[in-house]
Amino acid sequence: SSTSGTARQNTETLKFAYNISSDDLDASKKRLALLRAYLEKALGMKVDMVVGTAYSSTVEAMRAKRIDAGTMG
Repeated sequence: SSTSGTARQNTETLKFAYNISSDDLDASKKRLALLRAYLEKALGMKVDMVVGTAYSSTVEAMRAKRIDAGTMG
């Protein structure tokens, strides 16, 4: 089956959504970098981190197959 236009089209890259906390932006950016490095090493593939603005936008992006995985809270 065709997956044209979806995050799954390129199996070499995982698209991971992450909502940054506005309370401590610097700490969130550090956690994001650590998470990306961990995922790339553990999965052996490139990880594109997609910054979400809210829970609902992350869920919608996943439903529309624009991301493969993400944090929800």
